[in-house]
Amino acid sequence: MRKFFKADTIITVTVRVLFLVEFLIPVGIWLLRRDATNIINMFTATLGFSLTFIPSVVDRISHHRLKLSSALSCAIVLFIFGAEFLGEIKNFYYIFPWWDVVLHTISGVILGMIGFMLVHSLNESVHARVSLSPFFVCFFAFCFALAAGVLWEIFEFMGDRLFGLNMQKYMPPTGTTQLITAVWRYDAGLIDTMKDIICDALSALATSIVGYISLKIREYDKTEKPTEDDGWSSCD
Repeated sequence: MRKFFKADTIITVTVRVLFLVEFLIPVGIWLLRRDATNIINMFTATLGFSLTFIPSVVDRISHHRLKLSSALSCAIVLFIFGAEFLGEIKNFYYIFPWWDVVLHTISGVILGMIGFMLVHSLNESVHARVSLSPFFVCFFAFCFALAAGVLWEIFEFMGDRLFGLNMQKYMPPTGTTQLITAVWRYDAGLIDTMKDIICDALSALATSIVGYISLKIREYDKTEKPTEDDGWSSCD
């Protein structure tokens, strides 16, 4: 019973409930009033709810060898909440212009940590046939985070093209006829995409550098640790 009330479990359950509520409210309005429902919000709520299972899915796919810490699992769920619930459903992307930058910076850190943990756990496995250098471990973490960020941008592009969304912020405000205004410009979609990728890259790079330093310190400690008979060998 105590396990259920752990902070990360409470946060995860709360976030899932909020996504379910956002999905069910339009359904209830349609059933009671037969008014038009917000299909986009329903889709976003379904997507956000599904993404909250990422930590447990990663754990199962890795056969419990890559069990994410409670703090990292909680950070992933809160990031999904900030991106999908607050960002998309509650329009934080439009209310706070810096919201997108902050989230992509955080995502680069989270993805970098996941990539680092993935290859490091394989490198430390007793069944591993190769021993990867700290540089390669951290380089893989960087590439993993950057690739995941690019895949997300592809997902946004497909959502905009197939479902008429505006995830890449390329649509001008209603009534805008000029190419450049105080709040929008014609290349807003390109700027949004490249800004997101740059934020992902910089935060992933910072995470990889920190990981590299920690691995080098650990490697140094192993080589410098004296053996039991160092300086105490017997003399004939």
